[in-house]
Amino acid sequence: YVPRGKITLCAAYPGTGKTYLLCYMAACVSTGRSFFNLIPFKDEPGKVIYLTSEDGIGDTIKKRLRICGANTDNVFTVPDGQNNLLFDSPEIEEFIKQIKPALMIFDPFQSYIGKEVDMNAERLNCIVSLAQKYNVAVVIICHFNKNGKGDAITRVMGSTDIMGICRSYIALGNVPGEEDIKYMSHEKSSLERKGKTILFEIDPDRG
Repeated sequence: YVPRGKITLCAAYPGTGKTYLLCYMAACVSTGRSFFNLIPFKDEPGKVIYLTSEDGIGDTIKKRLRICGANTDNVFTVPDGQNNLLFDSPEIEEFIKQIKPALMIFDPFQSYIGKEVDMNAERLNCIVSLAQKYNVAVVIICHFNKNGKGDAITRVMGSTDIMGICRSYIALGNVPGEEDIKYMSHEKSSLERKGKTILFEIDPDRG
């Protein structure tokens, strides 16, 4: 689902559980335990950089990481309340060189692309190069657009810019008719065959 050295896109509507799922993924990498019964990268702890501009670090991200069983000594973030970091900011490579992460998460895509639309491709290509150079699995969280039409790929905001460069794409959603059950669907996989769709629940007390 999430290859090393490549870009993975994770998309859903707000409130579906994207951040919770990525906290679970980060927890699995930080401890070396399985992610939905699959070993993430290798069966030993790895480091994670989690960059977010939407959720509070202390009251949301750290709390969910702990609930999901993360080794928080292996998870790093950067307070960026003014949203100054962009995909092509030189600080991003410095973070990678310093931490040497197995996984790096950007939450959400819109906060790190900047306002200059014509710069989108260039900024994303910078992350592609860093992922490959340092063998980091990069996950970019993205929102679905508001029209609710089309398949999971055409509903991604900015899909023209990012769908072509991501090697893997996972979509999240609520299972119709099932109040508490969610799904993770592997919509694109350029390196391996697609993984199976996974059904899961989010328990506020157990992750």
